[in-house]
Amino acid sequence: MEIFYERLSLLLLLLLSKLSISLTQQSTDVSRDKSAGQSSTDSPSSDYFADLAVDGSDSTCSQTIVQQQNPYYWFVDLGDIYSVNYVLIYPENGNQASLIDTEVYVEKTYAVPSSSSSNLCGSTITTSTMLRSSSYYFINCIPSINGRYVFLYRSGTNNMKLTLCEVLVYGGTNIHFFFVESLACFC
Repeated sequence: MEIFYERLSLLLLLLLSKLSISLTQQSTDVSRDKSAGQSSTDSPSSDYFADLAVDGSDSTCSQTIVQQQNPYYWFVDLGDIYSVNYVLIYPENGNQASLIDTEVYVEKTYAVPSSSSSNLCGSTITTSTMLRSSSYYFINCIPSINGRYVFLYRSGTNNMKLTLCEVLVYGGTNIHFFFVESLACFC
C-alpha cells in the first residue's frame, strides 16, 4: 500500500509540474486617484485637468480642447498590470453627445492607440451604449484585458470636446500559480 501512495504522489507531482493556473481577484475600482493625462487641456488656467476624472467626484471634470485633425484622448496609468473587466464613464451632466464615437483601449505600455489597435474594450460608444435611466456609460471588456494604461480615444472627426467627470476602471490583479518540476516530493 505504501508503494501505491508513493507512486500516486509522484504522479500528482508530475501533473502539477505541467500546470499553470491564472486567477483574477474580484473587480474593484483600480483607477481612483491614479495619475492621468490627456491630449490637451481646455483653458489650462481652468479646472479641467485629466486627474479630475479619477478623483472620486463626478462634480469635477477633465476636458480637452476641440481638435479638428488630431485625435482626442484621455488616459489613466493604473500603476501596475490589472485584468480590466469593465469601465464606467460619467460624462458632464449626463451629456451623451460628448462621448459619441469614443473607444476604450487597455494597453500594457504607454502607447496612444489608434482605430486599428487590438486591445479595444467593448465597442465604440454610441447613444445606445448609455444605460437607460443612467448617467453613465458601461463599457464591458469581454474577455477581460490585461493592461496598465486605459485610454479613452476618439478620432478628430467629432468636433466636440472630450469631457469626463469620472472614469472608474474595474479590474483585479492576476494571480499566477506555477508548479515546476523541481518540487520536492514529501512521500
